[in-house]
Amino acid sequence: MTTQYSQTITLAVPEHLIDQANHLACLMGESAADINTFRQATYTNGTTAYAVAHTVCKPVVTDALSTLTLPPDPDHVPPEYDRTQAEAAVAAIQSGEILVAANTDPHEQFKEWNLEPISVEEELV
Repeated sequence: MTTQYSQTITLAVPEHLIDQANHLACLMGESAADINTFRQATYTNGTTAYAVAHTVCKPVVTDALSTLTLPPDPDHVPPEYDRTQAEAAVAAIQSGEILVAANTDPHEQFKEWNLEPISVEEELV
């Protein structure tokens, strides 16, 4: 049995762009639940806190993010979905604010992006 999920994608979203990235995840994902993909920042580069995700995906996702061309809204989007927010996330990818890499080891990619896990002690300060 073959699968359409032949790619992987790793994303690092600055904390202030989590909402926009969730709208993009909903648009590119498979269900309304994808609007909750990014919940909290768990990595940092020492200056910016990032929410991260690594997942399998279909080539349509990596193709759309590499060309920055969004597909039409799917039927599964929930009432709170806002395409304008998804488009803002694409603009943040284009500007380099949201970091995206396809088909890489996420831990190696986080190192390349100079991201380290936020320690519990840092969160308590």
